[in-house]
Amino acid sequence: MSRSGSTLVLGLAALALLAALGCDDEDYDHFEYEAQSPLTRVEGYGSSIVFYTAPAVSWYELAPIELFEGLRPGMTTEEAKTVAGTPDQETNRLPGRSASFRRAKGNIIVAYSVSSSGSDEIWKWRLRFEPTAMTYGELLHPAIAAHLGGRLRDRLEVVIMAAEGPGMTIVLHGDKVASIHWLPYGTLEPKATDPAPTEGAEVKTVPPAPKPPAPSPPSPV
Repeated sequence: MSRSGSTLVLGLAALALLAALGCDDEDYDHFEYEAQSPLTRVEGYGSSIVFYTAPAVSWYELAPIELFEGLRPGMTTEEAKTVAGTPDQETNRLPGRSASFRRAKGNIIVAYSVSSSGSDEIWKWRLRFEPTAMTYGELLHPAIAAHLGGRLRDRLEVVIMAAEGPGMTIVLHGDKVASIHWLPYGTLEPKATDPAPTEGAEVKTVPPAPKPPAPSPPSPV
């Protein structure tokens, strides 16, 4: 896919996400401009601002994934326990199972929850962080925070785009961080421009799978 085609697809994905998050049509305002590296473009949709990273920059270099301490989107509560330990609070009823892990800066929450897309309800295992007290300047990469000073409002969604769609959404209430949502598109893919191994460097290869044994000849009747 061409870069322009890819940009269109990502833009449509961002629009779909913002619709699911409840972007207010009455407050709809669109803007778009190019940005310096490590970003390439900034685009606004009403109460949301979307940030696109440069090709040589992985989205998670600009996102606070360290707050999640090894947890990943799509993990169930049982899988999360193997990484984060015993939860401080847990709900086992279905639908709506969840587990909360208290940390110094807030709570990591794994929950089986629903979002709406048109007339459909989509249930998924979702991952978010709710800080105790944190401003956007303390949380966000300076390259992103620099674009927000004049755009803060009662509720603002900051979206960091990954390769295939939205990677993370940070919800701000004024200058305070309300919640951080690590989205399913936010995979930890390698950079597009990772250098090739230098000559003489050790190259790790995956051995081929063993061939299945040849079938035995049929027994004489």
